[in-house]
Amino acid sequence: MGEFLIYNGTTSGSAGFVVQLKKDLSSWKMGIAINYAFQGSFNAGGQLAYTIIHEFGHVLTLNDTQLNASITTENCKNYFPGEGCAKENSYINELHANYWKDIWTEYEVAKKDQESQQKFYEKHKDRFVTQYASTNPPEDIAEVFATFITKKEKPAGNTIAEKKILLMYKRSELIEFKNHIRKNLQLRGRGNSLAFELPEPGKWKQANTIGNPYKTKCRHR
Repeated sequence: MGEFLIYNGTTSGSAGFVVQLKKDLSSWKMGIAINYAFQGSFNAGGQLAYTIIHEFGHVLTLNDTQLNASITTENCKNYFPGEGCAKENSYINELHANYWKDIWTEYEVAKKDQESQQKFYEKHKDRFVTQYASTNPPEDIAEVFATFITKKEKPAGNTIAEKKILLMYKRSELIEFKNHIRKNLQLRGRGNSLAFELPEPGKWKQANTIGNPYKTKCRHR
């Protein structure tokens, strides 16, 4: 993380965003809308905490350890989210290879307009942890990461959406990271009126929306 920005999201209508600071993807800026953070009350329903976790999910899955920014889309043999070519063992390439490739042609057609996106989601809703996740693979993996963090129990894997979460349980570093985040949230909540509660997975305010399929840099609306 190279920069952290607190901004007024009233005019943009966004709750948060991330954007690369360096072309090689080694440094990122995260922005969080302060007015959104205090909507109702500070971190009401865990919405602020969830937004921060979701946005960090983008940094985690699109940085230079995961993508190669020097490889163009024409020369990329793996998934290409826009910022660079996904490395073979990257989180997002694994997600795409396992759970997007078989519906990719259908998705490419569906992303042309909101109505088609909605139909695409309704047909494949068991594949996504939220409707917002069906926007594109970068939003999908950010939502999977946020659900992985906020949902305490390990899912059974009965749906493709749950199997996506289980991909993260295969990575010891992500399990360690989950425990670290949840411990920090619990510590901040003890006797603190500004408690960092977590929302129920899939119940955050943007869960039932579809974003811009062409944007991999997140701006919640």
